[in-house]
Amino acid sequence: MILQLEDIINIEAHFKDDEIKGVIEFLLRAKYIDKVLHNVGFCVGLYDILEVKNKEILKGTGEIRFKVIFRLVFFQPFENEIVEGFVKSSDSNGIIISLGFFENIRVNCANLKEPKEFDSEKREWYWTYEGIKFFYTKNELIRVRILDTYFSDPNEANKEEAIPSMSITGTVQQDGLGLFIFVSILVNILQFLKYRQVVDKMVENNRVIDTKWGKETICSMVNLGEKYNLPFLT
Repeated sequence: MILQLEDIINIEAHFKDDEIKGVIEFLLRAKYIDKVLHNVGFCVGLYDILEVKNKEILKGTGEIRFKVIFRLVFFQPFENEIVEGFVKSSDSNGIIISLGFFENIRVNCANLKEPKEFDSEKREWYWTYEGIKFFYTKNELIRVRILDTYFSDPNEANKEEAIPSMSITGTVQQDGLGLFIFVSILVNILQFLKYRQVVDKMVENNRVIDTKWGKETICSMVNLGEKYNLPFLT
C-alpha cells in the first residue's frame, strides 16, 4: 500500500543545495520507516519524494524549514490475505509469527489446526496427524491467513511521545495453511497413495510398471516416513 503524505522538515542551513534532497530523505526514513502510522499500517519504505517547497530560513536557529510531499510504502494485509513467515515464539495462548520486517502476527490457540495440544515442557504447540506430533518449532516456515488488524490508541495525555502499535491475528485451520512441512507431507502422502492405486491396478491387469519412477517414489516416501516417524509410509 502506497500513501501520499505531507510533513514539515527542518535541516541545518550549512547543507548545499545538491545535498538537501538526500538529507530530507534520510530524515524521512528515520522518522517513518519501521514505525506504525495509526490506522494506516507499518511503514516499510520511502517510495519517493514528490515535491520540496516553501523554503523558510528560521532566524536564530541555523535551520531551514521545508514543506515536503512524499509517498511511503506501508504493510497492512487485508482480511483473508495469505502471508508466509516463520514461527517466532509460542506460549500457552498461541504462537507468534514473524515476517522478518514485522513481528506481531498472533495465531491464537483457537485458530490452530485440530487436534492440537500445548507441550508445557517444550513450551510449544503441536498438531497431531495419524498419531504423529508436528511441533510449531521456532523458525519453522509457516503459511497464515489474516483475520484482522488492530491498532492501539496513541497516548491521549502525550500524543507526541506515544508510539502507536499494530497487531494482526491469523489462522492456520484452512487446508493449505500451517507449517510448510505439514503441507509438504500431506501432498507427498496423497501422491504416494495415488501411485499405489495405479500400481495395484497395473498388477491386477498384468501390466509392466515403470520401475525407475516407482522405485524413486517409494524410496522418497520411505525416507520421509523414517525422518518424521510415519509408520504408515515405512
